[in-house]
Amino acid sequence: MNDGVEAPTDNYQRAMSGKVVATKYTTLTFDDGGSVLTDYGVYSANPYDMPFETIMTLKSSVKPCDTYNCFKLKRMTTWMFVAQIVVAVVVVIVVVAALALFIKQRRHRMNVFKLTWKVPKDSLKIITNRNRNTDVKMRKELENLDTAEGRTKEERDAIQEAMKLISKRRVFNAYALVAMQRAEFIAFKQLKKIAFTEITLDYLYKLKQLQNDNLAKFFGIQVNDLDNLTILHALVERGTLEEFCLDEEFNMNETFKSAFMRDIVKGLQYLHKSPIGYHGYLQAATCLIDINWVLKITLYGVSNFIAENYELGNIKNPDHSHPIITYEQYVCFPPEHIKEYDPSGTLPPRMVRGSEKGDIYNLGMIFFMMVENTEPYHKQVATDRQNLLKDILNNNKMPDSNPGNREEYNLMEFCKKCWNRDPAARPGLREILKNVNETYPGSTGNLVDQMIRMNEKNAENLEKAVAEKTAELAAAQQVSITLLNEMLPA
Repeated sequence: MNDGVEAPTDNYQRAMSGKVVATKYTTLTFDDGGSVLTDYGVYSANPYDMPFETIMTLKSSVKPCDTYNCFKLKRMTTWMFVAQIVVAVVVVIVVVAALALFIKQRRHRMNVFKLTWKVPKDSLKIITNRNRNTDVKMRKELENLDTAEGRTKEERDAIQEAMKLISKRRVFNAYALVAMQRAEFIAFKQLKKIAFTEITLDYLYKLKQLQNDNLAKFFGIQVNDLDNLTILHALVERGTLEEFCLDEEFNMNETFKSAFMRDIVKGLQYLHKSPIGYHGYLQAATCLIDINWVLKITLYGVSNFIAENYELGNIKNPDHSHPIITYEQYVCFPPEHIKEYDPSGTLPPRMVRGSEKGDIYNLGMIFFMMVENTEPYHKQVATDRQNLLKDILNNNKMPDSNPGNREEYNLMEFCKKCWNRDPAARPGLREILKNVNETYPGSTGNLVDQMIRMNEKNAENLEKAVAEKTAELAAAQQVSITLLNEMLPA
């Protein structure tokens, strides 16, 4: 007490804790926290004669207490207020994040069921290719340059090489038009209507969204409309890597090899990091070279879908058509995936399932073709086809390489790691790219970048040569002037 006013301090609390104070009118009992215990009563009163009748009486009693909670709450007010704000903010953030995630998932689900990957039959038209050469004009111009007088042997050789490159065009039996866009396709005979699960729909939606400089755009699938199932990708005209590797007239030098190898690795890196996760049908024939000499991978991410529908009896190879998978391509598939379809090695070739590590196996086969300029098992295919696949599946047979230089020998030895029968032991793409850079240290970047650097280097050399000739001419002129001055009379 201080002048009759209660001071809610710890001293007062301790002083009055548990005390009983008798006054003239009543007796005050204090609890262990220093607070007065108050009794309560409930009464009823008759409004006429005003008698009071006790209904209930509530008696307070002392309860042992080590801490006076009221004082404790007052001391905790500030930090509890801050804590409440923090909790409220966290709750709001969680609610907003959950709402945003829900909206995103709902929007994604709606997009999945829009079937943006499905190509309507009315927008698909198959065109028989007439093999018209669109480079006739450019080739004629080069021929005129070649026949012009005054050309050196080096210039004529360069013109002839350019004519060979321009004449490289893929030969299509047919191509497709999808909403005025040209596409190449593979078609199967559809036997039954295909029911798509939500997982498959989501996968095809994500496949449609892929976009990369080293991937040919996936246009979609025409399915459940006609008797055919048709898978369509953007058409790339220049040629396939297989055609360039097997062309004896084409000089696959280090510049081309390094550029194409890097392009393949870049495309695979994008695929493996994407939700698709694999290519599945990686062959030299599915590596396409466009008009700018950039390599683009096609027919990616569809092999598992095709293999599954083969197994369900939904599709089969078209009647009276060229095989989609040649035997030479079939024996280059990863053995673990061939065994899933054909453990005995006696069934006809067809597309098999794929995986990320399976792509590494196929990549080693492509590198072999680029270095050796021949198919991996060309000799065995011609002489012992019946036993070749069995040797690959059961005896761990690998291609025989004989590269022309030490660096490429090391690359071929490295490719044997890609052909390891244990998929987990195969190298990753980063290690493969490092090995390519070590094999071709003088060639970095894609083909266009390398050509630009070569032109810049040639321009620098030409400028240097011009400067040297100019200096020699100036020196000769100075000598002529000096001699002329000596000959003239003073």
